[in-house]
Amino acid sequence: MFTVTGGLINPGDSKTELRRRRLEAAIRKASIPGYHHSIAVLGAQRNVGATTTALGLGATLATQRGDRIIAVDADPGGAPLSTRLPVQTPAERALRDLLDDPESVLRYSEISHFIAQDASGLDVLPSTPADTNGEFLSDDYHRIVDAVQRFYSLLLVDGGSVIERPAVPAILERSDQLVLVAHPSREGANRAATALEEITELGYGELASAALLILARTPGGGRTELDSLQEQLSQRCHQTFRVPRDARLGPGNLIDLDRLRTRSLFGYMELAAEVTAGFSDRR
Repeated sequence: MFTVTGGLINPGDSKTELRRRRLEAAIRKASIPGYHHSIAVLGAQRNVGATTTALGLGATLATQRGDRIIAVDADPGGAPLSTRLPVQTPAERALRDLLDDPESVLRYSEISHFIAQDASGLDVLPSTPADTNGEFLSDDYHRIVDAVQRFYSLLLVDGGSVIERPAVPAILERSDQLVLVAHPSREGANRAATALEEITELGYGELASAALLILARTPGGGRTELDSLQEQLSQRCHQTFRVPRDARLGPGNLIDLDRLRTRSLFGYMELAAEVTAGFSDRR
């Protein structure tokens, strides 16, 4: 309209653009309390999109903020996190070397050899089954966090989808916030409720009650049941979000924010805005 009328009529920004600006401002304004902040991303069951959520959230935060941000791959049973990103700089050394001698990493130039970086500016510490014999132990995780927290103010941890895994208590112990990912169904809601109860029983009830719960890959229609599920789950945690189904977020696909549907991108931005709003709760 502005071009057609020769600049005489300016219709203003669209609702979509206004929403984008509001979310960007919210994500950027909060400062990280203290030295660093750690966010654990867990799945309520397998194959619900915990890794996709961790990387989507991490890339969104890295794009909008100036903090040094890293995604830690604490679920070595699957493909390395770096295979799900448009990596610009691959890792040069294996995580096994870092686990064997974490005290030798004293400068960012040394930790950077273990890091892959994607186009958004998100750093990733990838792992493979060979690094940990297929499973992280609590001591492994503590070594990793001790090493990377010297150089990164914000950690996102892909902790996988099995609460009973040996490293999960250590992941929760070292976390300031929890993001739990669930399937958008009655069964998924029940699994999410059970996971929150299990996390509480492990001694992390505060994390569970303040958790942000993601209903991933939600369908476009039939919102009545989803609305009901979201309302029920929101009574068990801090807030529940939806990330719409998007073919570009399928299993094994690269997480590239520039290629996502607007609704999917806004889902991650809404989550990122709520994550950063939680920074003030940790002061």
